[in-house]
Amino acid sequence: MNPQENAASFRLKAGALRELRRRLGLTQAELADTAGVSRRTIQTAENGGAVAAWTARALCEVLEVPLARLRASCPVATRERLLLAGLAPASPPRPYRR
Repeated sequence: MNPQENAASFRLKAGALRELRRRLGLTQAELADTAGVSRRTIQTAENGGAVAAWTARALCEVLEVPLARLRASCPVATRERLLLAGLAPASPPRPYRR
């Protein structure tokens, strides 16, 4: 992972994370302990919330899957960075209607 991604946050595929955890027979608390994060972090990730890049990597190590398999999208901060740089519209474009 490059240094920019290291400081970013990621959303993980909540369903995939939950399924892999259950396949391994782990509770949220057991996964949290093994990955070195809090149970609340696991709950956040399983509910589609953003987690730190190092957390995503730790979960992937424990679950023995590549980050690409669990990563839902680009880093959360990307849109905010583009907005600050003036390169993204403030709101999404509206659909064309006649």
